[in-house]
Amino acid sequence: KHMDDVIQPMVTRMCLPTNHDVNFCHDVMCTSPKNELFLFIIQEASNFRLRLKRRKGWIEGGALSELGPVLYNKQILIHVFGGTEDTYYECEESGIPVARELITAESDGVVVTKREDGCDGGLLFDDTVPLCDDLVTKGKDELYNAYGMDQWRAQVNARWAVNQEG
Repeated sequence: KHMDDVIQPMVTRMCLPTNHDVNFCHDVMCTSPKNELFLFIIQEASNFRLRLKRRKGWIEGGALSELGPVLYNKQILIHVFGGTEDTYYECEESGIPVARELITAESDGVVVTKREDGCDGGLLFDDTVPLCDDLVTKGKDELYNAYGMDQWRAQVNARWAVNQEG
């Protein structure tokens, strides 16, 4: 789907889809300008990085995983739901369906959420195009035509073939 099909102009200010019932997706996020939540996330990531041990200028690799979903989800819990660092791990998994329900019931469309289920479900899922399994077995021509992607057909098919091999 196009974002215009998901958000309500002049109403929706942020999208917070969830990765199944595990956490909020940090790879699919969007917001209106000057959203303080994103500022808090960036500030906390900077503060976190400053505290990390460095080796020859590089940050330890294992610590970087804390900068992704963990940091992002902690900040959402704290700034959207009034939680704390201590309550984050208590509600990390069991709290996501409840959080989605609260957003849907209480935000009046200002915040949009949906459970992301891979390529056959989620915030931008379009039920008018073929499902993922159909794309593999029947080809992607219908998808290219539906989204005007004919000019990318060769490049996408080549990349798809590489991904299927590996």
